[in-house]
Amino acid sequence: MRGGISYENGYDLASEYGPSRLDRRHQFHAQGVVMLPGAIDLSTGLHLLSSAPFDARMGADANEDRGGADRPYRSPGVPFTRNAFWNKPTADINLRVQKRFPLGETGHALLSLEFFNLLNLDNVTLNQEFPTVANYCVDSSDLACGLSGQPTNPDFAQTRGRDGRYLTGNIPGPPFQVQIGFRLLLGTVGPSPARVVRCMMRL
Repeated sequence: MRGGISYENGYDLASEYGPSRLDRRHQFHAQGVVMLPGAIDLSTGLHLLSSAPFDARMGADANEDRGGADRPYRSPGVPFTRNAFWNKPTADINLRVQKRFPLGETGHALLSLEFFNLLNLDNVTLNQEFPTVANYCVDSSDLACGLSGQPTNPDFAQTRGRDGRYLTGNIPGPPFQVQIGFRLLLGTVGPSPARVVRCMMRL
């Protein structure tokens, strides 16, 4: 949670009109369930998210208006608008397998195995507060930052450095995880089980 007010130029707010941080243009979610023989249920979930907006920074309050770090210039006197760049997209696939075991006339047990981030995708996204990737120029005191037409910081908006390794200040996605679950349902009261025992363990 962040608070306060941040702006590039307190005397000209035109560059503040841009995409919000939550302006993720595309989201795709799909779920499927397959009931297999032997009281086995197989379900999966697919989640694809396009990039969220990302803001370029100079790394310093160059105009000294106390509005926070300024943005680089796309032309003389014209800074980039807020969130003019894009972060990285993410993808996630989950899988759940469940087996039902009958216990007497009304009870049964459920054994489940869940896989989160099944393909172990890295899903690393840019950290807006990490100067290494947020600063457009190498020198934060460069008042002409951006006027060259290209960022002088080679790590701007990058998840990996020039050596091919991940930049550790960025935000990694959750890794591959496995969760084992067990539920014991005994008896019924109307449509609901009378007693339920649950046990979950995530690896």
